[in-house]
Amino acid sequence: AFLDNGNKMIYTSEKSGYNHLHIWDAAKRKDVQLTKGAWEIDKLTAIDTKANQVYFTAGKKDAMNREFYSVNYQTKQTKAMIDMPGMLSVSPCNGNQYFLVKHQTHTQVPHFYLIDKKGKNVRTLQQNDKLKATLDQYAFGTVRYMTIPANGESLNAYQILPADFDSTKRYPVLMYQYSGPG
Repeated sequence: AFLDNGNKMIYTSEKSGYNHLHIWDAAKRKDVQLTKGAWEIDKLTAIDTKANQVYFTAGKKDAMNREFYSVNYQTKQTKAMIDMPGMLSVSPCNGNQYFLVKHQTHTQVPHFYLIDKKGKNVRTLQQNDKLKATLDQYAFGTVRYMTIPANGESLNAYQILPADFDSTKRYPVLMYQYSGPG
């Protein structure tokens, strides 16, 4: 995204080894890294040029979750807008004055919220109570998250056990392995 009549540009880069936000100042021919750390920017959600804010989702605490943050591109101060375990999908509304948030976990149906640009919950739009009641009628297996060591790295994994799992029995295994980018 271009700012300041095209003299500045906000972009993501993996220069540091992690995907982070940067601002390029063409007049000064200077690149400044806005976010830093051993974590990744997931998605640049919005830029508010009036408030000098960039909004983004990231797996800052761990790669298995997504949180919603803002960073002031003048002061580089980062603020957690929403910090709940699980996955978030965020869409800006009304010129970045509000954000529509979809939040869910592996055991929770999606909930939809409207928050303001300070991260305050303005309204719960949908808690999906009917879907939750329907799903509560079924027996689901236990989900267990783990990391697997491989060549000095820790790989994220999860295991779904049958609802009636018995450790003394043998079960068929379905294994899905992802080797793509990201």
